[in-house]
Amino acid sequence: MSSKNKRLDFAYTVEGKPVLRGYMATVRDGICFGIKAPEGKDIHLTIMYKDGKIRTHIKESGAQLEYVYGRNYTPEILLSKLEARIKRWSKPYHPNHIAWIMTPFLRKKVADAMSADVGGETHIRLEGIYSHVKLDFWNRRRWKRIHIIDMLGLEEGRGYRVDKGRVFIVLPLDKTTMLKFTERQFKDALRLVLDYLGFFELFEYADRIDSQVTSNSKPHCPTS
Repeated sequence: MSSKNKRLDFAYTVEGKPVLRGYMATVRDGICFGIKAPEGKDIHLTIMYKDGKIRTHIKESGAQLEYVYGRNYTPEILLSKLEARIKRWSKPYHPNHIAWIMTPFLRKKVADAMSADVGGETHIRLEGIYSHVKLDFWNRRRWKRIHIIDMLGLEEGRGYRVDKGRVFIVLPLDKTTMLKFTERQFKDALRLVLDYLGFFELFEYADRIDSQVTSNSKPHCPTS
């Protein structure tokens, strides 16, 4: 996102072909996340922090209603739910405890699989989003063994640790405390945030618009 226009255009792709285009831009008191829907429609979600409240609304270009969805709430509602989860993730660790971090080779490979810049538009590969990184920690080209305490200050602040047969993501907070959680726990927390910010409603509304356009474009075949 450039500092000049403060807008990022992107496209979700499958096998290199865009299947959904959108944009993200800064607005006064917040950000705007838009979807370029069929027939030139623009559907966007605006998230603002104003007067001590988080305010979200969804608008559709050309719609009769000013807003098709809106919500106001105090940040404490969302923060209290996140705080409860993060407290459960907070764990002590010993200076000798180890974890595994990606090597520069693997980090670049993952980044290249996730997205690419194509003509000023960021292409986000759905194949990359829904893929899984092979946790072959014995592969020295892909993984580096490190003490968790030595991860403090590293650009790659996330590590992986295996405890009792389960894989955990670890993030050291200081020399004695870390966040330790599974991938599923992280995804659950992310879904909570996206739900409160209105992203699920945005995609559901865009899906209804797309279904209506598809239905209206089908040829009418009268019954005999």
